[in-house]
Parts: sequence; C-alpha cells; structure tokens
Amino acid sequence: MLKQTNDKKEKDLATGGQAIIEGVLMRSSKYTAMAVRQPDGSIVTKRIPLAPVTKRYKILSLPFIRGIGVLWDAMVIGIKALDYSARVVSASDEKPLTSKDIFFAIFLALLLAIGLFSLLPLFIADLFKSFRRSEVVFSLVEGIVRAAIFLIYIWIISIFKDVKRIFEYHGAEHKSIHTYEAGEELNVENARRHTTIHPRCGTSFLAIVLIVSIFLFSLLGVFGTLNFWQRLVTRLAFIPLIAGLTYELQRFTAKHLDSPFIKPLAIPGMWIQKITTAEPDDEQLQVGLVSLKLALGMEVSPDELRGGIYMGNDSEEFNSKMKKLRDFLKSHAYDALLLTKQYNFSWLTGGGTNRILLSTEDGVGAVLITKDKCYLIADNVERQRLLEEEMSGLEIVEAKEYRWYDNEGYESIVRALVEDKIFVSDSGIFGSINVDDEIAPLRWQLTPREVEKAKRLGKDIAISLESAMLSVEKGMSEHQIEILVTSQLTSHTIEPVLVLVGGEERAKRYRHILPKEKECNEYVIVSVCGRREGLVLSATRMLSFGKDEKLLEQHRKNCYVDAVAIGNTVVGKTLGDVFDKICKAYEEVGYPDEWKKHHQGGIAGYRAREVKAIPNSPLKIEPNELFAWNPTIAGTKSEDTILVTEKGFDILTVGDGKWPTLKFDVNGVEVERPSILVKES
Repeated sequence: MLKQTNDKKEKDLATGGQAIIEGVLMRSSKYTAMAVRQPDGSIVTKRIPLAPVTKRYKILSLPFIRGIGVLWDAMVIGIKALDYSARVVSASDEKPLTSKDIFFAIFLALLLAIGLFSLLPLFIADLFKSFRRSEVVFSLVEGIVRAAIFLIYIWIISIFKDVKRIFEYHGAEHKSIHTYEAGEELNVENARRHTTIHPRCGTSFLAIVLIVSIFLFSLLGVFGTLNFWQRLVTRLAFIPLIAGLTYELQRFTAKHLDSPFIKPLAIPGMWIQKITTAEPDDEQLQVGLVSLKLALGMEVSPDELRGGIYMGNDSEEFNSKMKKLRDFLKSHAYDALLLTKQYNFSWLTGGGTNRILLSTEDGVGAVLITKDKCYLIADNVERQRLLEEEMSGLEIVEAKEYRWYDNEGYESIVRALVEDKIFVSDSGIFGSINVDDEIAPLRWQLTPREVEKAKRLGKDIAISLESAMLSVEKGMSEHQIEILVTSQLTSHTIEPVLVLVGGEERAKRYRHILPKEKECNEYVIVSVCGRREGLVLSATRMLSFGKDEKLLEQHRKNCYVDAVAIGNTVVGKTLGDVFDKICKAYEEVGYPDEWKKHHQGGIAGYRAREVKAIPNSPLKIEPNELFAWNPTIAGTKSEDTILVTEKGFDILTVGDGKWPTLKFDVNGVEVERPSILVKES
C-alpha cells in the first residue's frame, strides 16, 4: 500500500493535473512533473519544484481570492506543459516559450473564453425581449445558452482524432490520481480498475461556474432590472468573483461528496466528463503514473520509461506457477525439476530471461525446484544479474554459483542439491528424464497479467510491421525490407525472433522465405514472430506494387481459410476439429491439397508454436490460450495471433486501422483479415 500522512485529504486536494500532447502534467504540493510518450515509445520526463503564486503573495492565499491565483498558475503551467510536450513529440529544436509569449497566449485564451462563454450568451439571451424584465429569468436563460454553447464546443472538438488522444490522457490522469487517493501502489493494474471521472476535474470546475454565475447574476435583481450595458459590465467585473467562489465550492464538494446534499453539485461536471475523458490504454496509464510519481517526489525506474509498458515481476503469479510445478512433481513421484530453457524460465519468472543469445533455447542460468525449495543456479558471470534484473522480487530461497571455467561446477551443484533423489528436467541434461512435453501444457493458459502483456505485444507487433510495410518501396531488396521491419520491432522493445521476407519470385517457391538480396518489384510477403517478456506472437502482411486482381483473389481465398480457422477456434473443440475445418475450407476455394505443403499453425505462447495442429488431434482448446493459424497458398499467406476465451476470440495483432481488411462470416460471427495493401506504382 502507498503510505500517506494523516492530512490525506489536504494532500489529495493539492494533487491534480491535466492532459497534454501525448502526455500528462501532474502537480502536488511540492512539484510539477510532466511525462510525454515519444514517437519511439519511450517516456521523457521533467520535474520542477512548485512555486505557486499563492505562496509568493500572501493575499492570494486567502479564501475566495486563492482561486484566482490557482487558476493563474494552472494557465501558466498548462501552456508551458503544452509547449514542452509539443516540442518533445515533434522532436523540435525550437526554444521554449518566453514569459512574453506565455502572457500573450493567456491573454488570447481569456479573450476567446470571455467572448464565447460570457458575451455571446449575453447577446443571445438579450434577443428574447420577454425575458429582460426579470434578472432571475434572464440569468437562467443566459445560463442555459452558455451551457449549450459549452457542450456544443466540447462535442465539436471531441470529433478530432488528436483531441480524442488528449481525452484519453485526461482519463489516464484521473485514473492515476484515483489510485493514489485510494492508497494503492501506483501501477497499471491498480490504475486500470478506477474510473476516468474525478470530482476535482477542471471540467467539473467549469460546470460549477455555470451554476454560480446563474445564482450571482440572479441576485442583481435586487437593484432593479438592468439594461444590456449594465449586464455587460457586471459579466466582466464578476469573472474574478465567480472564479474565487467556484474554487472554494469545488474544494468543499470534493471533501463532502458522501453528503446527499452536496453530491448533486458535482453531478453536472461529472456528466460532462463523460465527453472530456476517454478510457486510456495501458501505455497512456503508464505515462500518467510516471508523471504522478515524479510530482509526489517518488523515484521512477528506467524500466518504467522504456517503450511498451512495465509491469515487473509478480510474486503472486510466481507462487501460483510454482504450485503447478510442485503438483506436477508430486503427481509423478519426482523429487526435483531443473528448468533450463528460455521459454520455461520466462514463463515461471513472469517475463524474465536467462538467455544471452537469441539463437538458442538454452539459458545461461537454471532454476531447480524441489518439494520445498527453489534455487537459481548460474556461473559467477551471470548469477548477480539474473537475481537483480530477471528475478527481482521473486521468492528465490537460495542462489548457487559456480566458476565459469569449472566444467563440472554446474553438474556438481545439481547433484549435491538433489542427492540420490529422482530429478527431471526440460532438457534431459545430466542424464535426467526429459519432461519438457509434459510440463508444456502448464504454460498454455495465460494468467490475467499474461493476457494484458499479450494484448499490448500484439498491438505493438501489428503497428511495427504495418509501419515498416508502409515505408517499403518498389525495387527494395528483401534484406532492406527486413531491416525496416526489424528496426520497427526493436523500437517497440520487441525481439525479432523471426523475420521472413519474400518477393514475388521466391514467395511462390518457398513457404519459409529467409530474406536474400532479391528485389521486390511486384509484391512482397513479410512474416514476423516477435517476443517480449517471453511471449511470442506472430503476424503476416502482404504488399503489392500495383493492383493485381489474380493475386488479390488468391489472397482473398487464403484469408477465407484463415477466417474459418479463427472462427472455429472455440473453447471445448479439439485441434483436430479445427484442422478438419481448415482442410474443408481449402477444398471450397479450389486448393484441396495445399494444407499438405505447410503446417497450418496452432497453439502459441512462450514458443512461436507450442503445438502444431495435425489431423485428428484430440487436444482440447482451453480458455485464455493463444493461437496463431498460418494457412498458405503458394505465393500468399494469412496469419495473426488470437486469444481464445469463453466468450469467443480476440485478434491481438491488430494495428491502428491503416491497413485494409477483408470480412468473412464464419458461423454467424464476423472475422476480419488483413488484405493486401496496394501501392500504385
């Protein structure tokens, strides 16, 4: 739990923020902090000590006056933050705004706000002569017009894509603050559970302004009926008073939301927030949490600033997996299990890696599990790194080390720990029984954390692959295209486990097309397997230089087979059932023997293919398993990774909507597949 002091409510009231371009600004009683997501996925931060105008000038700290000072600070800091975020996102070398620039920007903003939300409603209300005789009625009509203009304005700007992104970061800001106020650890999992609506939001402030202004202007009726110019002067003169009253009222309502008499005051603003906030993704939440941590004076780890999203190891998940492995030992009367493979190490540790080389499945450190203990075994070069970076926070009872030059050191430690008992392994090392196939099913059903990781990885793989393909030009070699794809994957902290690239000549001859120097002049197929935190997901995309109707039709048939596979991947069915549907789909589109020329895919997870589907396979499909089907017809291929749940399937390797798609109806369910992107020559 996050430790907080006794004056929690006052500290909560001092904590707030705003959405900026691809980021979040947060402020506490001590610091202002900004966190902005760069185009490469990493997070850039800035933290400065807070020196509010209310502390520099004592008179501005007084009740009913301090609201003006707080609003001034908010405008100045907000404009600086927007300028900072714009320069970060655009990678601009322009100098920051000067004090003169900021003052001019605030002046223009106030001028626009006064004209749009104060003077325009007054002019419109004054057109209705019958309402001029009563200040109460006139103020009510004016307030309704003001509210309508405000809502129309919010609705119009919400249509724009860039504004939608800001509204999502606005939601991330609120969720982050809710997490802090709940006393929870500031991580994505906790923040995700909270609402995007917050009672101290600036949107709520504006809603209360509407209510206060109607009330105050109604009171002017005690001086008799005012003419247009008198009303105009009072609207301008009362702006500071309304701001001060609204600030105090919002602070009061935020402290007493439990009261049935106070809560109605906050409801209008919270309704409007349904427009000005949107559900953020986990990467946006990460930005909000980083900004909040910095504002609170907390430290942020380098892992939290990298591309993607940092979740860290989870001891609860680790212990759950340890129980599965110990239950396996018990049910088979084994005494110990030695895990050496990368995929098993990553699965057990929640994303850690015991590898050095990408080209081998064997790790440089092993985990030995007995009935009551767990050991890390590694040489003196790797032991400390594995403990501190790959297994941090996990309940490793003891680490055993041998010298890197001692050829018998590893085996000696294992033998000493297991003594004369029966031990098994995932590799058959030291003459042990190899149980890799038997323990593999323990990996297949993802935990909730693994599901979230898979969803983020799938999206990042699709965006990386599609972004690279959009940059491909006619005449590029397969190697050049491989470089583009690999660069995009690594920029999203994805390990390119496999990158296949084939142009028109080689794609028709081979199914596994390792890139060569061949030029791609008609079309190109690119298939990738990307790994992050141990999970491996797959996707394929095709690009054509000019419209080739024959190729498009063949690919459509290929996608139909893939759609049939996806649509029939249902919990409770067997892999044999799905394989049978795939074969029938090939026959429907006129390629009855094509399934014999390449495997069709199967279960995915911590290996690119945990299990390949074969005819009559009795293996049942379980909830929360990953599947990657990859049907091919000579020269075309369709492939994505899906998550299967009790409710159906979720295609994970989906990008940002820039790629054309085909839609198929399979068993009454729409299945969308990537089409060929056509680039006109």
